Amino acid sequence: MFRKPVTQEELQELNLTPFLDVMIVLIPFLMLSVSFTAVVAVKASLPVPVKSVEQAILPPPFDLVAQVTPDTIKLYLNSRTPGEAPEFTLATPGAEGYSDEQLQAFHTKLVAIKKDHPGESRLALDAAPSVPMERIAQLMDQTRTQMTGDAIPGTNGTDLFPSVALKGVYVP
Repeated sequence: MFRKPVTQEELQELNLTPFLDVMIVLIPFLMLSVSFTAVVAVKASLPVPVKSVEQAILPPPFDLVAQVTPDTIKLYLNSRTPGEAPEFTLATPGAEGYSDEQLQAFHTKLVAIKKDHPGESRLALDAAPSVPMERIAQLMDQTRTQMTGDAIPGTNGTDLFPSVALKGVYVP
């Protein structure tokens, strides 16, 4: 085929058509794909630093642990030293399960502790591996709910220690 010779004028002219085609597609795409985020200011109240440790007033820690073996139930309250005597010890002989008297004695001691610490809700249950699951369930039932006649001021009347966990598990 015969081609027409290119003149000097045609060489100097810039063809903007492809450029405008790309811009017509690119500009709306960029405008629609931009995500606008709002700047959010969070108000945080930081604690006031104390000059010394003696000035800091810290409440004593609350740590209630029920240690269960096949023969005994022991309650430790805020025990920090190994070998410390338990707050409460209950002998539980017998292979069939806990008697009503044993469960009532355990519950009575928990109610007495709850009266001294009405705001606390955590209890760790440290059960030996040889303790049957039925016994652990019986104790968990005794630790969670209040019985009729357990008048504890400062509580809602239903929960004794509702946050019961096996020892080693974090209780929020």
